[in-house]
Amino acid sequence: FVFNLGVQQKSKLIMVMNEGMSKSSHYSFTALKKQLIDDENLTLYGRIQPLLDNDPFNYDNSDFSWSDYFGHRGQINIIQLSQFPASVKNAIIEFILWDLFNFSRSNADKHLIYPVFLDEVQNLDFNQESPVFKVLTEGRKFGWSGVFATQSLSTIKGEISSIYNAAEQIHFLPPESETRNIAKKLTSNSDLQKQMEQSLSVLQKGQCIVSGQSLNTQGKLNKTINIVNIDSMQSRLN
Repeated sequence: FVFNLGVQQKSKLIMVMNEGMSKSSHYSFTALKKQLIDDENLTLYGRIQPLLDNDPFNYDNSDFSWSDYFGHRGQINIIQLSQFPASVKNAIIEFILWDLFNFSRSNADKHLIYPVFLDEVQNLDFNQESPVFKVLTEGRKFGWSGVFATQSLSTIKGEISSIYNAAEQIHFLPPESETRNIAKKLTSNSDLQKQMEQSLSVLQKGQCIVSGQSLNTQGKLNKTINIVNIDSMQSRLN
């Protein structure tokens, strides 16, 4: 997805990697790079060269466990990838999400929660076999509490409808071309859709539409859609 490989290139890459892994229990991107160059698969090497030339992984860290990063200590971990090229950065995020999702699915501690914040999610793969799609459609039962942020929903590639599986949606002023689609996702009522479309188009700075579960006066959860005014930092400090 990240390097936009064609069907034949993808098939060839899988074949080369399977061959390499069958010969070594310590397979790496460096080994894959050597394979492609030695076999003169230079076109394929050229497509994924940024990743092979910037191998981001430490293959000696056998003690790593995601359980050291998620727990009840109130510690925030930021994965900073600004030093990598954009394509390598996106590939690393996909690798991390796959690894963490598989860990959450197989982890024996079913009480562990995975609060994960992902910014600029339009750069990620939303196809049905992607980790993001798995998190949005299955993550809740494995303890995921994901926050997904993007400035434009229309630029998401793949199953864009999966992002509306989020239990809580917060919409600031969207591009004019997206207001109708967002309104349709917020409600199936045609009259309310028109109201939502109008409300979305006139949101001011510090205003947003919040759609999600909220407690009513009887203490029961109901889905509500509200316009929320966010206090400025200055007023909060005062």
